[in-house]
Amino acid sequence: MRIHFTNINQDLPLFCENIGYDWHQENVQRPKGYYYYHWLQSQTGTGIFMVDNQRFVLGPNQGILLEPNVPHSYQAKVGETWQTSFLVFSGAIAGNMMTYLGVNRYLYVRHIQLQLSQFIQKSFGIFETEDLESTYAQSEKLYEFLLLLKRNVQHQATSSLVAAIVQQLSIISISIMPIKSPTATCPGTQVIRWLIRIKFF
Repeated sequence: MRIHFTNINQDLPLFCENIGYDWHQENVQRPKGYYYYHWLQSQTGTGIFMVDNQRFVLGPNQGILLEPNVPHSYQAKVGETWQTSFLVFSGAIAGNMMTYLGVNRYLYVRHIQLQLSQFIQKSFGIFETEDLESTYAQSEKLYEFLLLLKRNVQHQATSSLVAAIVQQLSIISISIMPIKSPTATCPGTQVIRWLIRIKFF
């Protein structure tokens, strides 16, 4: 299911050019990129996404956001059927929002949280009409999407940081201060007890 807008109000802070979901994804080659911002997320199956000589495997609940005019290509993994959701947009504040998101040409999201993963399908009805009031509502929805993406990115960064800290502290707790306890068989448990011991918490 897809909507392609032909009558775009480019004066809006954010406007939609293209939106869709449950899309049977064909092979796409864009040596000059696309002229608007493009979000692509994998629903079912697996795709291979190439950008800036980087290869990303997009499985379910993974996605990527591209800035305009960034060369890229994508296709289904060999032997798989790939269904995607997508959102193509731009607007007066789009560039500032990319700075806010920390996007540098593209942004890969390795795990899309539930609210963000359902956004396109749940919001699709708002994009089915092109009257003035509807375009205002669509602009608001696009802003909501970018805020959800920001929250997802922050959660992803925090999760990575916590995982790295736990890994390093596990090494420290085992090599420097092992906790000898019959029940302390899990390195994660040892780390927490060690942190409590040194009054980290």
